[in-house]
Amino acid sequence: MADATGNGSVSHSTSCIVDAVFPFDAPSIDEKLFLSISCGEDTMKWTINEGDNSTPTFSWTTPYLENTERTLPPCMTMNRFLPDQLLIYIFGSVDIKESTPKHAAKMSASRKTPALSVFLLVPKITISSDGLTDTVMERHEADIAFLFQDIPVRLLRITSHHFFPNITPQQPMLSSNRAAALYGAMMEHGSPTLLVDAGVTITYLAVDQCSSIIGGGVGTGLKLRFVALFDYCGVESYPQIHYEMFQKALEEAMQETKPLPLFENETTLSMMAAAVSEVAGQLRSIANQFLARVRSAEATTVSSNNNSNNNHNKVTIALTGDDTPFVQSLFRADCSHICKPEPGTNFPSSDKINVVADKNLASKGISHLLDTMRRLDKDTSNVAENLRGMVLGLRGARAESLVVELDHISDIYRGTIVRVFRGRNLESDSYEIVFDNAGEKKGLTQIELYDAFRLYEEVKETSDETKTLHGAGSNQKVSRIVQEQLVNVNKTVAKRKQVLDGIKESEGSLLSVLGTPTISKRGTKRNRPNKSVTGDPKAYLNKRIAKWFEDDELYFGTIDQVSRQDEKETWWHVVYDDGDEEELEIRQLRRALQDYEINKSADVKLGSGK
Repeated sequence: MADATGNGSVSHSTSCIVDAVFPFDAPSIDEKLFLSISCGEDTMKWTINEGDNSTPTFSWTTPYLENTERTLPPCMTMNRFLPDQLLIYIFGSVDIKESTPKHAAKMSASRKTPALSVFLLVPKITISSDGLTDTVMERHEADIAFLFQDIPVRLLRITSHHFFPNITPQQPMLSSNRAAALYGAMMEHGSPTLLVDAGVTITYLAVDQCSSIIGGGVGTGLKLRFVALFDYCGVESYPQIHYEMFQKALEEAMQETKPLPLFENETTLSMMAAAVSEVAGQLRSIANQFLARVRSAEATTVSSNNNSNNNHNKVTIALTGDDTPFVQSLFRADCSHICKPEPGTNFPSSDKINVVADKNLASKGISHLLDTMRRLDKDTSNVAENLRGMVLGLRGARAESLVVELDHISDIYRGTIVRVFRGRNLESDSYEIVFDNAGEKKGLTQIELYDAFRLYEEVKETSDETKTLHGAGSNQKVSRIVQEQLVNVNKTVAKRKQVLDGIKESEGSLLSVLGTPTISKRGTKRNRPNKSVTGDPKAYLNKRIAKWFEDDELYFGTIDQVSRQDEKETWWHVVYDDGDEEELEIRQLRRALQDYEINKSADVKLGSGK
């Protein structure tokens, strides 16, 4: 495993993971499902959030990637990590053969919000492995970036400052995971709240009645206590205690109501009893001191009001982490008969504290944060942010290997804009488009984005199915609005528009300038099309053509004769498949032949001769 232990190497770039900027990076109202991942020491906890309230509906835990998994296609590797619900959402199937970039691109294009939003909680911890210092965060993020690299996705990092903007990052227990859990406990149960996160370490954090962080602490968990005695004192002095062995002893003590004795002759049992008593005493002391601090603050606040009723200020102790069941047992008055409470110490009664146990507090914290940000009204006067939001989901196109000679026109590639990368200003923004063919990705500048919109406007979709899939009508309306705004805010785009408009008017098509030419003789200059005809006009007879009409429908037809010809112009007669007919001059003919090459897959008479 190439996880927190530092074994294995991770080289995948994490540049696709960016810090979330709220409220603009919150899930959109059309985004009915998004994902959050919380990275622990050895595992990743995944959560699906759904609905208008960002409710967490399903969670599961996985290990990090093994070295062999990084040699497989990322989509295939991801199939092992995701439940059926998410596989269907991303790929349209649970079949591993269909876990491909092509299927992911097709499914993303069918959604109103194409890119899947993934919010990450990755604590930044520095460790030493084989004498080398590294950050766990970079390793974990590299794994996640690898898994999602071929899927239209937004990978957004959530930090502790998103939950508590005024905290300082000097304390290690203020990691994003624990900040999320504390925020979740606070939103679920109110303030004041003490969070106890029990796992490899036992970490506690607290907020006062004003929901301000007052600090916390960190100590060794049960597993570390046992491992430390064995590792540092040796097997000859102290036996190795496996956690399963410890759990069995606890269950027997609770069932038989016989606490583990502090005075014991057997080494293994004495080690367990000492560890349990230490943790119980520590936690109960923390709880009492927190309660005393809160009550002192409350007394100062209410003294001027002569109000002695503090029931509404009941303190919450929220427990989370792998060892939650064990810690919850110690917070009962009799320590659940696991050990004997320390003499002369009274534990707070249930009318003063509310002990809640929830291993999903971090997921709930993310849910509450995103729901809050989702509901914030965005500044409608901010043109840049509105434009960035409108671009997502729009369709674009590119042409490759296009030449003037009609028989060598290549395919047109259509795709969906899935991501906006903010620059220093709107003009320096860049974009990511995922093409329908195999999910290929390409970065675009703002000029290239405008070109992609203009070309797509010309070539459109190829069939009724793809029109319906991509909402062609509404997509085009939004695209035209975006194009107008780009022209208004970017002088370079405005100049580009003038150039393309001129070419469109003179040539009837933008394919000659927006395609990448392949020329038979290197360096030969291409001539612009004109009304003169070289060669035999009859060479076009029986060729199939396609033409877009004002009803936004594509009609196919066949050239059946040269109808007129003189020294200046030549006209060809076309009979359309629906029985209509018309004449085309050379410029119109070239455009119709180009449109056919682009859309011939939709020709029901394909193969009948052209």
